[in-house]
Amino acid sequence: MTSVRGSLFLSFAEKYSILLINIVATVILARLLTPAETGLYSVAAGLINVAQTLRDFGVGNYIVQESDLTRRRLSTALGISLILGATIALGFVAAAGPLALAFQAPRLRIVVLIMSLNFILVAFAAIGTARLHRDMKFRAALRIGIAAAIAHAATSIIMASQGYGAVGMAWASVMGISVYVAGNYICYAEDILLRPALTEWRRVLGFGVLVSGGTLLQEAGQRVADVVVGRFLGFSAAGLYSRANGLVSLFQQAMMDAITPVALSALALLNRNAGEVKAPFLRLLGYTTLVAWPLLAMIALLALPIIQVAFGPQWLAAVQTARILCLAAALGVLGRVAVTLFTAMGAARRLFRVQLMGIPILVLAVCLGATISIEAAAWGTVAGTLVHALYAVQQAKTNIELSWRQIGRVLGASLLVASVSLAVPVAIVLGYGVSSAHFWPQTIAAGTSGVTAWFLYIFALGHPFCEEIRLAWRHPWSPFRRLAVAAPAAAPLGRTSIVVQRDPR
Repeated sequence: MTSVRGSLFLSFAEKYSILLINIVATVILARLLTPAETGLYSVAAGLINVAQTLRDFGVGNYIVQESDLTRRRLSTALGISLILGATIALGFVAAAGPLALAFQAPRLRIVVLIMSLNFILVAFAAIGTARLHRDMKFRAALRIGIAAAIAHAATSIIMASQGYGAVGMAWASVMGISVYVAGNYICYAEDILLRPALTEWRRVLGFGVLVSGGTLLQEAGQRVADVVVGRFLGFSAAGLYSRANGLVSLFQQAMMDAITPVALSALALLNRNAGEVKAPFLRLLGYTTLVAWPLLAMIALLALPIIQVAFGPQWLAAVQTARILCLAAALGVLGRVAVTLFTAMGAARRLFRVQLMGIPILVLAVCLGATISIEAAAWGTVAGTLVHALYAVQQAKTNIELSWRQIGRVLGASLLVASVSLAVPVAIVLGYGVSSAHFWPQTIAAGTSGVTAWFLYIFALGHPFCEEIRLAWRHPWSPFRRLAVAAPAAAPLGRTSIVVQRDPR
């Protein structure tokens, strides 16, 4: 458990450190690049990022969950990743010219060609990152992530200052991924001699096809709202919906994206060693909802001041939509925790079944709502997410033989904490009102009272999460004490399997 705590702390540190570096770089680049150059790069990056979903094909998750990861299977994972990466890269090389013509931007061709290199580099980087997560070496992942972010930021700033514009940004992305590749090979030096192969392709693709299909469905569920709202209600409505969804995206980046890789690695390690996963899954579900539900409720309550400060008064029409989407995000936490369990246990078929059943309902609900208004589309997201979450939790319950009473007890405690935490903030907002012209006193008072009530109540309740807070308070920097020390060498891959090393901490 101590190892998981340290890994979680390091995962949060990585996400927030990279976020801070990117914010600083963005502020500087905003003064070096014109809107046209920024837009040119954004178009290319958007196209590349969508294609990355296809390139992964579940190979990284396969490495994390595989109980007997032989060198031949690792070589096969690399081989499949390289083939997919090279195929998509060649597709973008061929499409670079037509894309430049379609957007009437000749320089787009150069940017796309440069960024096509990323598909080859990511094929190597993804294998190393998956191994770091499998071995729970989040200290090494932190160092590599920060180094890559610094390399990306420095390259983009230097090249932008020399007038390279979007082309410089493209080379910066290549530089960042190259640092990931170099860092991974430093941690796993024996992989330098690893040759791509396809000998175990049936085993790898048997997992990868289902996981990739589920990922594509999930990606479609996340992207469909903007497209559908734009189609039925116009681009202005799509912009408002996207801006409202930006609050939820901040929550995902700040919390869920840090928790998920650690939870996945820890559950996969238990599963590989035939350990008990019921209690860890319930703990993950309880701790995540204990923090996420009050946080999302507070974001919904203070959506008006948050949007005004972060985005400007021209986006205040998105406030109500943002509040509804916070409810959808709170329900989505359940589905995401369940999906993490399926991936960790190698239950790819069950994962695909959940996505195949839940995502089409979500898409249909959003489409029906979008014919009315953006608020109705948001309520469609809530309805679809609720169905997906319930089905995902039901499948998780079946997979590890839990009862609804056990799950209900955990979720009930989190719901009670959220209700108590929001009592005073709601009274402040309703009693004094919040408007675009007058919101600072109410916002500060509501936020402070909510956080205080949350801490006081979980300590009064004697919630198990209190122990995590006490440990973090007593030893806040303990996970960083050995950051300067080289990451321990991984056990070499033999001809049979990897020896999983437990963190002595």
